[in-house]
Amino acid sequence: MDLAFKLAKAHPDVKFYAYTKIADAALAQKPNNFIINWSEGAHTSQEKKIKAQDPNLEQTKNSRIVPEKLFYDLLAKDEKGNLKKTAGGAWQPASAEALDTMKDRLAQAYNLKRNTILSYDEMMDTPMKNNIKKWNVIIAPGEGDISANRQDVLSTLLLRH
Repeated sequence: MDLAFKLAKAHPDVKFYAYTKIADAALAQKPNNFIINWSEGAHTSQEKKIKAQDPNLEQTKNSRIVPEKLFYDLLAKDEKGNLKKTAGGAWQPASAEALDTMKDRLAQAYNLKRNTILSYDEMMDTPMKNNIKKWNVIIAPGEGDISANRQDVLSTLLLRH
């Protein structure tokens, strides 16, 4: 971690990011150009350290794996029941209403403000605002990892990891 932070300090014009399940790394003082994403699913002792500092993950940038029961029925499927995908291979909601329902479910499940939840495409269309940790972004397989490197994203909500 020290080496990574030294590298970031030596290259202030480059943005660095990492995922971790180590609480001390997620909570560490780091250079402004180094973003750490706390990954859900760490050992219980590490989860407890994070939750002691930030019980509802309202400040700690994080990634969460969303259980299928919250979204799978809302995805677009063909007549055989296979998932329809975008040209880039990403899963997609069955409709705008399905996306809205997914956002409602995620807001309730994770105690998030509904208006802070964006799809990947919505995030890409939203200008970045540094250091506000406002957005919670739904990421489907086939979509990019950009939310992990945006300072205005608090949670990356992974539909599959």
